[in-house]
Amino acid sequence: MLLAVLITVVLILMRPKPVVRDVEEFAPSIKVIKAEKNDIPVKVTAYGTARPASVVEISSEVKGIIVESKNLNTGNFVQKDEVILQIDPRDYDIQILLAQAEILKIEASIKEVERKLQDDKERLATLERESQLSEDNFNRMKSLFDKKAISQSELDKSEQSLMTSKNAYISLKSATLQYPIQINSLNASLDAAKAKLEQAKLDRSRCTISSPFTGRIKWSDIDAGQYLTPGMKLLTIADDSSIEIAVSIDSSDSLMLGLINNKPQNSYSNWFTAPELSAQIRAIDSPEYIPSVKGKVLRVENYSEETRTVTLVFGIDNKNDTNSPLLADGMFCKVEIFGSPVRDAVEIPRSAIQFKGRIAIVDQSNRVFQKDATIIFRGKDYCIATKGIENGDLVVISRLPFGMLDGAKVKPVIQPND
Repeated sequence: MLLAVLITVVLILMRPKPVVRDVEEFAPSIKVIKAEKNDIPVKVTAYGTARPASVVEISSEVKGIIVESKNLNTGNFVQKDEVILQIDPRDYDIQILLAQAEILKIEASIKEVERKLQDDKERLATLERESQLSEDNFNRMKSLFDKKAISQSELDKSEQSLMTSKNAYISLKSATLQYPIQINSLNASLDAAKAKLEQAKLDRSRCTISSPFTGRIKWSDIDAGQYLTPGMKLLTIADDSSIEIAVSIDSSDSLMLGLINNKPQNSYSNWFTAPELSAQIRAIDSPEYIPSVKGKVLRVENYSEETRTVTLVFGIDNKNDTNSPLLADGMFCKVEIFGSPVRDAVEIPRSAIQFKGRIAIVDQSNRVFQKDATIIFRGKDYCIATKGIENGDLVVISRLPFGMLDGAKVKPVIQPND
């Protein structure tokens, strides 16, 4: 038993010592980019549908039968001031003649009343003189009667003559006072007749319908010989030379584009303004060899509290050198909006944003560390950071492996900055 213990001890003392080897730390490859601080232009991508800036619905303003119309099929073009439709004007020609005849009739009546007034004024002066003479004669006859020079019958005859002349004077004077009233009434009728004439002429002019501008017929519902009534919708004309595109952007993007109004609160202004923003616009289905169209913001249309988005309306001059439209009504377009550049900032891919909005930096010893950064803009493919990233930092642009801790060794693979 003791011998066995001794042998065991000898064997333990004689066993070779373990070889100590250095184990190399595993370093996974991680894509990085080298941060470069620059003045970075802001670009926001949005989408919208092209619509003509001017669309006019033309309706009939008078009733009548269509006696002439040009080819008004949907898609055809019409020129400015071109006659596109003619309604039978004969009813309105008759109304004009009737109104003119009524005016002549009333004017003749006014002249007749004015002539009578002048004649009666002259007669009134005569009657006034006759009345005065009758009164003088009556006074003389009364004096004679008092002296018993004439009889009672002669005095009564003189008084009767006086009353007759006075009644004639009063009746005629009353008649002359009515003439101005008649003239005023006739003048009112004359004004009404002239208004009817102007209305008839206006209705007559509305029998001819012309295009308000050069444009494309977007919709039409017209047949030759069709009877029209006032208010009936006839056709829609669109001016394709000027196109508008309404796009919605996130409210945070509107801040980056300078849409927030920074005027003092006591000044009268809207919260959103329309700065000088430009955009490159391209139809989604257009081939790459067709150049994009330059547009500019026209107005801030509205803010949606449900989606927290701002709707911008961009306008373009929709003609090229050949005077043909660049975008068609209804085209779905991609709109790239360019704002003022952000000073002294770093552009990183959106994939560089790690968990909880942090970023990962690889230091000079190839150790990775996560840190906070100030991300002021998040686009679809890229972000803009103003703080937390220094010039020359190696920024990880892919998701870190699950469970990787700060200080882990990595093998950075530097990617080109696009």
